[in-house]
Amino acid sequence: MKYRLQTFLFLLFFSFPIVDYVLRTILRIPVVSSLWDELVLFGLLTILGWRWFIGELESRDFHRTNVSKPLLLIVLYGIALIFFNLPYFSVGLEGFRASFQYIFAFFAAFYLLREKQTIVTMIYIIVGIGLIMGLHGVYQYIAGVPMPGHWVDAGENVRTRAFSFVGSPNVLGSYMAFCVPIAIGLALSHIQSFFHNRKLQKHREQHTKNHGDSHKEYITSGKKDLGLSMLFLSIAGVMGLCLLVTFSRGALLALAVSLVVVAIIIATIYDKRTIIGVLGAGVVAIGLVYVLAPTVVERLLYVFSPEYLTKSAQGGRITRWLNAFDRMRHEPFFGAGLGQYGGAVGARHFGTIYVDNYYAKTLAEMGLVGISLFLWLMSSLVKNGYQAWRSVWDSSYRFLAAGLFSGLFAVILHNGVENIFEVPFMNVLFWLTAGILLALPFLQEDQNELANELAKQELGGNAQHE
Repeated sequence: MKYRLQTFLFLLFFSFPIVDYVLRTILRIPVVSSLWDELVLFGLLTILGWRWFIGELESRDFHRTNVSKPLLLIVLYGIALIFFNLPYFSVGLEGFRASFQYIFAFFAAFYLLREKQTIVTMIYIIVGIGLIMGLHGVYQYIAGVPMPGHWVDAGENVRTRAFSFVGSPNVLGSYMAFCVPIAIGLALSHIQSFFHNRKLQKHREQHTKNHGDSHKEYITSGKKDLGLSMLFLSIAGVMGLCLLVTFSRGALLALAVSLVVVAIIIATIYDKRTIIGVLGAGVVAIGLVYVLAPTVVERLLYVFSPEYLTKSAQGGRITRWLNAFDRMRHEPFFGAGLGQYGGAVGARHFGTIYVDNYYAKTLAEMGLVGISLFLWLMSSLVKNGYQAWRSVWDSSYRFLAAGLFSGLFAVILHNGVENIFEVPFMNVLFWLTAGILLALPFLQEDQNELANELAKQELGGNAQHE
């Protein structure tokens, strides 16, 4: 296999949650355990630079995405902020690493992952690890594994929350919200492949009948595709169940909104009248959750209770968000500086509390200029992700792209109530997946496989019978 080292490094990165847990918790190898992800990223960027230097890669593809400007500008702005706060240079550098280091994984995925089989393998890894986490989380809930008391309010009727080996129910919930749409997209892709092969087989049978050709290929992938589609739907179900028992309100709502938005887009493309059916299915899903998991619904509705609003305003999320806004008011344009407020770096060096809103954290640390660039980047990513999805609509990547888009959109939404990008594996996988999604239109595969196959059949048949 060409570029084995490149593939191996990607395998490590896409297996980030497992690899990081093993190195930090089980093996605990000095230096390697804490720096392995930086080494992997450095290796991928080195390969990227070398392949660009020898002329194997084209830079124009990236500029077509329109993500390049906000992405590069916010990275340059982050570097500038480090030097604007020279007395806290080390803190700024640490804050830059936490905020921007993993963005470079986007470039690696966008440029280097251009073969369908490799991409599908990496996506299988994401979903496979999601299944492992999902099963572990469900087991924790069934077994009643103890949890810290601060994970629920005293007035809530929740006995435990799943957190798997990531240590946080909200982070686990975010990963489930990220993976569920991808698993559904894989299932629908295999169903699409099944009908594609059926149509191709029928054409071949008709071709044989019309031209008297004795050769007939037997397509064996139909049963395999149906089996895989059922497998991925089952995996999505397990991860969805795990998401429920994390009781992560933000992740649940982010996934729900993301799935509804993508379903409406698909319905609009096919037939606008089916939107009513999509909304009806959403109502049925909510009803099923209410009947089968009333505790989850109670926790969701608790957000709108006077008791929750009072607690939130007295020291909860609302207070933290307002404090972040107040912190921005002291340095409105450029913020307090990277690593100064609202995240893990600020907590270590200055004792600041988590904001539980990545956008509010960005506002406090990077000011109005920084939050404007970040929102530009996120909106540009959504826009270009949608355009990439639509551009492969007539190919075998249709539903795979839909799943990737939905998973990314769920994480973007969840960042509104959690610091999800503060979690290294979520940050890495987000940008790797974004790179894959935007690279799909440039993959080295003929996008209209069926049409070309049928054309070859016709040309071959006509040549034989002239």
